[in-house]
Amino acid sequence: MTVAEGLRTSAWRDREFLLLWGSQTVSETGSHITVLALPLAAVVLLDSSMVEQQVLRREHRIGPVRLAARCGIAASTAHPALVPSCVGQLPGSPHAV
Repeated sequence: MTVAEGLRTSAWRDREFLLLWGSQTVSETGSHITVLALPLAAVVLLDSSMVEQQVLRREHRIGPVRLAARCGIAASTAHPALVPSCVGQLPGSPHAV
């Protein structure tokens, strides 16, 4: 067996890789089902209008951005030492030196 053959087959025999691959597959499948099922459930169960569906779709997409922004603000105000010191050196930064 050559080195290339050993590298090609080793990932599928590695338990850690299989766990990672399987869990990522389940996660992606769930995400895609949610994208389809959430608006469908809103229409069927709640009898929502087109405007309400669009609001639901927008909130579904913007939610992680809002969460990331809030976490970033909380981290920078609660623990200023966690914010890299190079941030103040970026061009256009209000704290540029």
